[in-house]
Amino acid sequence: MFFLIDQATAEVVHIDLGVAFEQGLMLKTPERIPFRLTRDIVDGMGVTGVEGVFRRCSEETLSVMRTNKEALLTIVEVFIHDPLYKWALSPLKAMQRQKVC
Repeated sequence: MFFLIDQATAEVVHIDLGVAFEQGLMLKTPERIPFRLTRDIVDGMGVTGVEGVFRRCSEETLSVMRTNKEALLTIVEVFIHDPLYKWALSPLKAMQRQKVC
């Protein structure tokens, strides 16, 4: 788990690379939630919590993503179809997951 801190404003962004790109599904107890806003993260946001900078940045990020959806989807598709993609499921792991579910 990492925290990105803006040096000018001291704003905090939580980055959890441990469960990025569906790797959380490979845990002993699978993490099925794509983003978990924990109390610890909210506390780190200060007095405004999720209603301050977090909300404003989230709304702006969503707007930019919607505006640039074609470019974003093109980039994401490269990861999906790349045979060398490190985080992709191996056929063996995919088979094991299908048997468990």
